[in-house]
Amino acid sequence: MKKIVFTLLLVFYSTTGVWAQNQRIDSLQTALKSAKANAKVDILNELCWELSNSAPKKALSTGRQALDLAQSQRYSKGEATALKNIGVVYQYQGNYPQALEYYLKSLTIFEKLKNEPGIANVLNNIGIIYRNQGNYNEALKYYERVRKIDEKNQDKTGLASVLNNLGSIYYQRNDYNKAREYYSKSLAIEKELNDKAGVAISYNNLGLVAFAEKQIKKSLEYHFKALTLEEEAGDRTSMAGTLGYIADVYQQTDELKKALKYALQGFELAEEVESQALVMNLSQSLMVIYEGLKQYDKAYEYQTYYVFAKDEVFSEANTKRLTNLQAAYELEKKQAEIALLKAKDARDEAERVLKQSIAVGVIIVLIIGLAFLYTRSRRRKRINAILLQQRNDLREKNEEINQQKEEILTQRDAIEERNEQILLKNQDIESSIQYAKRIQEAILPNREEMKEALPQHFVYYRPRDIVSGDFYWFTKTEPQPLYADSPDFQGNKLLQGFENEKLVLAAVDCTGHGVPGAFMSAIGDSLLNHIVFDRRLTEPADILKAMQEGVRKALRQDEIANRDGMDMGLMVVDMEKRICKYASAKSWLWLFQNGELQEIKGDNVAIGGWQPDAAHTFTTHTFSLDTPTTIYMASDGYQDQFGGEKGKKFMRRRFRELLKEIHPLPMEQQYKIIELTIQDWMNHLTPEGNTHAQVDDMLVVGVHFPFNKQRMSFRAKTDFSKHI
Repeated sequence: MKKIVFTLLLVFYSTTGVWAQNQRIDSLQTALKSAKANAKVDILNELCWELSNSAPKKALSTGRQALDLAQSQRYSKGEATALKNIGVVYQYQGNYPQALEYYLKSLTIFEKLKNEPGIANVLNNIGIIYRNQGNYNEALKYYERVRKIDEKNQDKTGLASVLNNLGSIYYQRNDYNKAREYYSKSLAIEKELNDKAGVAISYNNLGLVAFAEKQIKKSLEYHFKALTLEEEAGDRTSMAGTLGYIADVYQQTDELKKALKYALQGFELAEEVESQALVMNLSQSLMVIYEGLKQYDKAYEYQTYYVFAKDEVFSEANTKRLTNLQAAYELEKKQAEIALLKAKDARDEAERVLKQSIAVGVIIVLIIGLAFLYTRSRRRKRINAILLQQRNDLREKNEEINQQKEEILTQRDAIEERNEQILLKNQDIESSIQYAKRIQEAILPNREEMKEALPQHFVYYRPRDIVSGDFYWFTKTEPQPLYADSPDFQGNKLLQGFENEKLVLAAVDCTGHGVPGAFMSAIGDSLLNHIVFDRRLTEPADILKAMQEGVRKALRQDEIANRDGMDMGLMVVDMEKRICKYASAKSWLWLFQNGELQEIKGDNVAIGGWQPDAAHTFTTHTFSLDTPTTIYMASDGYQDQFGGEKGKKFMRRRFRELLKEIHPLPMEQQYKIIELTIQDWMNHLTPEGNTHAQVDDMLVVGVHFPFNKQRMSFRAKTDFSKHI
């Protein structure tokens, strides 16, 4: 028996159900009008969840509103919940990469808060993504983690959800007894909790198991029970999935008219809720049903829907399948037309010859009566021979056409198999790169530490691909003892004082982007840690010189023809003396004091790569911070981005004018303007009608040092007795 192709129903955690949804939405919208602060974030989050099934666009807008408000109020729990809800909406739409990105951001916050229900919630949803992509081993790991948390906290709602998801893994592995066991346990808990949404999901899943075991009547009974509950709730997303299950059961039992009825209802609902995953599944079901009904034009139409929807959900690897199917369909149609035309021509020719023969026979009868029978017999034999030859020719042509059709179908199957292999490889590669992204984000500076040391700053960081060749680096050094050159008469070192603590901030642009750039950024981060923490270098020019030597040594550039490297701007701030020192390798610095701009061009020597002057010493620029000062460093990705009305680069001149305009504003506003300006620049359409793609990684760092009469000192908080 053919296994049902529909994806199992998604089982998400929720704080409220979708039942009596309209009343709940109205109630939340009324409460929102008078809500303030964190309560308003909580209501927006609940409203986003309620809208996720029925109005995805409105749900996304509400979720982003909740996210912005939570971030502005520093309400971490509300921010994590908003990120999770946005991920749920994308997952309903089949946009798995976008959903996973939001889930991982949400999980990071919940883990910092040690919020176990939130952690379990997000882990459960991530498991669903891996399950839907066919990575059942990975999904099973996430579900088992969720079950342990729910059992520990005695969370029956969460336990019912994860039991359903565990059952789905065993269903996909064809272990139907194990799947039925988990689904039944989940159903019992949901009935105890009067969770009608969960009951409907469990009914559907039990229906799938019954169908796989050829219990057709029992399967339909479960699915219709689920459909009744979903119709009462007005849950159109779940209704679309259930109608697809019912249609597939009828299709497998050759009740095609019934299957068509339910599949069309489901397809209409899937389009209304904008779920590409459901559109893909129902399109495929309708294609098979119409093919069974021999309505090939309709089958081809829904095959087109299926290909486009699948492209949205997974990748572009299957576009050739649509082209081949269309070619096969048109070829078959033309071949049938040719065969009919040839048969008609053969009949017309036979009739013409017959009429001619009769006419000749009549003349011969009139002229030579005795030769009539002989002539007529001879003519008929010749006609029959012609007709026989034509029938043989037509049969040979039909055999050639059938052979060509079989070859096309064989080629199509081979292409489909290759496309599936490519899809699996792409999924593996993307999973690996997503993991690399999490590693790269982990080695970037801690935002809270940067905020504490530099209260007024922003970092605009936008990789071109998933991982980036640009990175920023920050640390605060500890005060270091300074000893005299000569010891005392007893041979002890003489302590002369302590070097002030320093703030070290760097903006780095490595060769390449994507995975190669990320490798270079990891090398750069490691070298900076070694140079500043192990070698204790704090002079900018010395750090850049050490970086240049370290990159060349790490990449063995004196031995092989490797020319990779990085551009880098680095500043070291002594907050007690209120002095900033800066050095750079092929990078620029923009400094504003009293409204005046100083534009500092770095040394025209890169870190690593081919070096015309191996003994080059980098230049140090020193600035006083006794007056309010704003400093910017950036990679060239922002300035080199194509866009605008004429499709040209943004350029350094335009970037400089932008900084002049925004530098008096608060740093949070500066960040928003930096972000919106480049988005608007890229959104101008090309002559082909497309927006401009990002051409390189982007990094812009801005820091403001306000005027402060009292110099900062470390001595009030540092114990120096250990150095004496």
